[in-house]
Amino acid sequence: MDIRQLHYFIQVADCGNYSKASQKLFISQPALSKTIKNMEEEMGFTFFYTHQRKQHLTDAGQAFYDKAVHILKEYDALMNTEYEDTGVVSGHLTIGLSAAAGPAMFAHVSPKFSSIYPLIDISLIEKDSSIIQEEVFKRNIDAAFVDLYYLNSEDSSLFDIFEVAKSELVAVVSTDNPLSEKKRIYFDDLDGKDIIFFQSDESSFGLLSIDLRSSKARPKMVMSSSQWHLIFDLVEADYGITIAPYYIYSKLSNPKLKAIPFDEPSSKRSIALITKKDENRSRALKAFIEFTSNKELYADLADKLNLIEG
Repeated sequence: MDIRQLHYFIQVADCGNYSKASQKLFISQPALSKTIKNMEEEMGFTFFYTHQRKQHLTDAGQAFYDKAVHILKEYDALMNTEYEDTGVVSGHLTIGLSAAAGPAMFAHVSPKFSSIYPLIDISLIEKDSSIIQEEVFKRNIDAAFVDLYYLNSEDSSLFDIFEVAKSELVAVVSTDNPLSEKKRIYFDDLDGKDIIFFQSDESSFGLLSIDLRSSKARPKMVMSSSQWHLIFDLVEADYGITIAPYYIYSKLSNPKLKAIPFDEPSSKRSIALITKKDENRSRALKAFIEFTSNKELYADLADKLNLIEG
């Protein structure tokens, strides 16, 4: 039995499903199933039982899982120590990006980071905040840029949080829309308005579903889409208005659209890098945290994340 097999076993346990685990591991499901079966034969007991189409750990499997996780942590620490004397920082990182401002943050940081640490390879995963947080907690993702608005106090205790920048949500309207005359907008201004939603529970939806409940506004959802270009085309045609992170709006530079800032506290967001708390971190991850925690890196990013009124 080797480290690779232990990693396979842990992934199946975390996913509760051979199919999902095989996708994350980039191997075929039959090959993964055979590996687990061989491990069970070697150990002399079964790791999993099936209930409601999910794989659950047996009592012996749970005990084995706890020790396997510990072994992998120690292995990571050992591999980290291997490079201490040489000064070489290398390795692979998986970084999560949530919808709020993660892509903008990473695009700003990545070129500078790669020029300093050329031997560190990075893979990206873009998902909603709740999924990103779960994957960081399971150690499937090393670190992630998230909107702290969606990290509740209970979950925040599970992570080390490094706040790096501020961002903002804005209402985007056609210049033909009467709302375009406003310099600022309130939730109540959305009452009865046609809204085009971005198809994610945690991007523009989160603001509306949570905060509009305490306002008098009852907007009408006329369409949803996962394509920002389509949404902005519909807004340009004055089919409705949308709510978007400012950095997404600013990338289009469409003169027929206008972004209006909200005069609401929850539209102002904090973007942070999160990692699982109390983990043995590789030198590569330590380097990424130290680099991205330098807020001076984001001084020239402010106008891309926030609407600067003239």
